Amino acid sequence: MEKKLLIDNPAVSNIVFYPRKIAIPNDLNPNIDILRLNIGNGIEIGGFFYKNDAKNPTILLFHGNGE
Repeated sequence: MEKKLLIDNPAVSNIVFYPRKIAIPNDLNPNIDILRLNIGNGIEIGGFFYKNDAKNPTILLFHGNGE
């Protein structure tokens, strides 16, 4: 049987890890695209894409919310 951790308890994880809403500035740099991805069940995640010179590679970084 797998041992349950305290962080696996939704009452704890919902306090520790939570979505943060940020205001998008009106004067956003034109080299930044706003990303919005619908991942199902009415859940949307988002981010910013910082456009770079075509000669340089783009790195896409996904990370958890402190996990």
